Amino acid sequence: MTNTQEEVVRAAATARRLADGNPEALLPCPACAAEVKGKNLDEHLRKVHELVPSGAGVGDATWSGADGKMRILTLGPVAVVLILFVPLTMVIEDAQLAAGVFSAAFVAAVVPVVLAYLNKFRARLSVENDGLRLSYGLGLLSKEIASPFLLESGALVRRKDSNLAKAGHGYYGRLGTPTGPVEDVRVGAFMCIVGERGSIVIGTSRGPGLAKYWDAEQLRTSSRRRLWHINLDAVQLVQLQYAFAERGWLRPRE
Repeated sequence: MTNTQEEVVRAAATARRLADGNPEALLPCPACAAEVKGKNLDEHLRKVHELVPSGAGVGDATWSGADGKMRILTLGPVAVVLILFVPLTMVIEDAQLAAGVFSAAFVAAVVPVVLAYLNKFRARLSVENDGLRLSYGLGLLSKEIASPFLLESGALVRRKDSNLAKAGHGYYGRLGTPTGPVEDVRVGAFMCIVGERGSIVIGTSRGPGLAKYWDAEQLRTSSRRRLWHINLDAVQLVQLQYAFAERGWLRPRE
C-alpha cells in the first residue's frame, strides 16, 4: 500500500468514527473532499470509493506537495551570478570567454528558478503525535510546529501587473509603466498552522472549509497571503484535517 493509500484509509477510519458520534454534522469526504452528512458518510465511502471500514489507528502521516519556498530560494544563485558579472569581466581578459562563462553560469542559475515556478521541487509535511514537521528546500531546511496551535484560512493572491493583463484598461502607458492601481488577484486559498515559534502556510486550489466543518475554538480568518511553504490538493488538505481530529486537535462543528 502506497503512502497516499495509507492516508486515505487512515483518514476514512477517523471520518467514520467522527460521523458515528456526529450523525447530523457536515463532514468532508477523505477521498474526494465532497461535503457529506455524518449519517451518510459510511455509505458514501462504500458506494462511491469502495472503502470498507478498517481498524486504522493513530500514526504518523506524511504528504508531499510543491515547494513554494523554492521560488524564493532559487533566486539567490541568479543574484550571485549578476553581482559577479563585472568582477568576472575584469578577471578574464578575453571578452568572448567571459561572456561565455557568464552565459553558462546564468543559464545554470535560471534553470532551478524555472523548475521552481513549474512546481517541480517537492516539500514534505508530516503530522506526528506532538505536532507537525515541514521539510523543504531540497530537504535542507525544516520547520516544526508543536501542539497546541491555531489555524488560519484565507485567500492566496498574486499581483496582477502584466501589460497583457492590463491591456486596453488604461493602467499602463506606452512604455509599459503603471499609470493606475495594481490589483491583487485571487489564485487559490491557504491554511496556516500558527504555533508559538512560527507558522507553516499550505497553499491549495480552494478554501479548506475550516469554519464549515470544525469547531471555531482554534480557528481564525486571515485576509490574504502571497507566499506558501507547501501546496496540497483539496483531498490532501481534508486528510490533514482528519489527522488533526485523530489527535484531538480539531472537533466537528455541532
